Amino acid sequence: MNFFKTCSSFIKTIRLLLIHALILSCALVSAQTATIKSPTLAANNNTIGSNSWSNPTNVYLNDNIYTSLSTIGISKYVASSSYGYDISGPGNITGIAVEVRRGSSGIQNVALLDDWSGGLSKTISAGINRCLVVIAGLETGTDLREITSMTYGGQAMTEVVNSYAVSGFYARIQIWILNEAGIAAATSTTIAPVFTGTIHAEYCETFSSASFRYVDQYNPTSSTAQSSLTSPSSPVYQIDNPLNTLVGSMSIAAVITGNRPTPAPAPGGAGGFTVNSSFVSGANIYFANPSFTSSGASFLTSQKASTAIGTEQPTFTFDGSANRFAAAAISLRRARNMDNSVRLTKAGMLTGSNLANSNVEWPTSNGYITYGGNGNLWGTSWTIADINNAGFGAAVSAIVQNGTANIDHIRITVWFASTLPIQLQSFDAEIVDKHVVIEWRTSAEINNELFSVQRSPDSKEWEDISTVHGAGNSNVILDYSITDMSPLNGISYYRLKQTDYDGAFSYSKTKFVNYVNQFSEAIIYPKPATNYFSIKSNEKVLKINILDASGQVVKVFDKCIGRLDISTIQPGLYYVEVINSNETQFQKLYVKN
Repeated sequence: MNFFKTCSSFIKTIRLLLIHALILSCALVSAQTATIKSPTLAANNNTIGSNSWSNPTNVYLNDNIYTSLSTIGISKYVASSSYGYDISGPGNITGIAVEVRRGSSGIQNVALLDDWSGGLSKTISAGINRCLVVIAGLETGTDLREITSMTYGGQAMTEVVNSYAVSGFYARIQIWILNEAGIAAATSTTIAPVFTGTIHAEYCETFSSASFRYVDQYNPTSSTAQSSLTSPSSPVYQIDNPLNTLVGSMSIAAVITGNRPTPAPAPGGAGGFTVNSSFVSGANIYFANPSFTSSGASFLTSQKASTAIGTEQPTFTFDGSANRFAAAAISLRRARNMDNSVRLTKAGMLTGSNLANSNVEWPTSNGYITYGGNGNLWGTSWTIADINNAGFGAAVSAIVQNGTANIDHIRITVWFASTLPIQLQSFDAEIVDKHVVIEWRTSAEINNELFSVQRSPDSKEWEDISTVHGAGNSNVILDYSITDMSPLNGISYYRLKQTDYDGAFSYSKTKFVNYVNQFSEAIIYPKPATNYFSIKSNEKVLKINILDASGQVVKVFDKCIGRLDISTIQPGLYYVEVINSNETQFQKLYVKN
């Protein structure tokens, strides 16, 4: 670089290099930009899932018009693309964020389907997202005995709680569950427990089961609690640990004690328990070994629907003298709509990491959730060409279990760190009176010596008309301006040439203007125009050309009388080239819908 040549010693050169590197580092950081865009193309993608979203193009805007899906199961991807990025290099992609505005509607809370009943058989009604709950109460005497596995209709069930109390004899509660897939596959209504341990002479057992619907099938129990108390001094017992509840969940609680209530019932009679906090009792039974009818146990099951996030800590009251308590509780989670997969696409193909926010319920009121961010490249590499490609986009697949899953909008933010010597925010050329004013703005400059403003009559042959010194190194916004006092007649083109201290240079995009003789200017009306325009001129108009912003001819009129039809032209800014017998003029014309 030129300033290095002036250094008188090696040490000074090294110092300058270090200082310059620090300045460059700061400038590079400040040159990072974040651009957010929305898609213009979306469709179902069959790479995953089997259920299609309705109207996937509704993800274009945040307008509360959704792409929706209510079929239970894994959805296909709603794949969005054509984001219209036009990043100019060189530079590096430093991060990508996808924001999805999604939610759920028509959600059902967990509800009792088939009420509590005793025994080892259970008929389950038809329903959606069902869950069978079986609670076993065991009074095992002085011997350890428990259930090690359980099936329903040949389908394996899952144990979620095992609580016991011991004071000479053991009292135990075990809770087992089976979800929809197992219920649907069951070949009978038989509940079959498998035990381990010795059968004591006074051993007795009881079973109570109920089924529920609208239960989450991926993580059905959101919370469990259990506790026990030996030799209680009171017939009132509150479970030690609170049970966490969610909106729409169902709390299930059970308790056992090794005595019978007062007055003493026969086996199969009322168990003598009550439960507070609006829990509804299910099974409430005294059970005993037929040979020891007075040495049995009392057992209660109950449930309570939860409408809010909170806790439940039920208190059980026993109508008798309790010798020990064992209690257990679970919370059945409401079936949720959740992320299944959130991916990016590169050239139309899925790529990189799945950043789905697993196990989180979509809200019942729509809101944005962000995946990725600045510094996150989703486990793969990206070029500017990848981002600018129409096949760059985002794909979202959901797990649908309850009501309707809705997606309103998908948008992407791309972070880009330019390695250009300047970060050019804008460059414009505009006619002001009889002159052309050229203005530009930079947000960062690195090793920038000067700007050369160049002009051309045909965008091929260029000449320098002004030179402006650069800031060298800068990380703040700087504005520049020069005036061309003698513009060319007709169309002329302008551009910037930026030159580094080391002689390297680059060019900006080209702008064009037209210098018009104001005294013989034709009149075009109406402005703005919609489907047509007309022209009034003192000279005979021979031909009219319509040019777009890049100077390309998009429509030609050889007959220039009356209304001129422009209904096929897209809305935007155009230039009208008016050719008469003496001169050619140019005027701006805005076309609107």
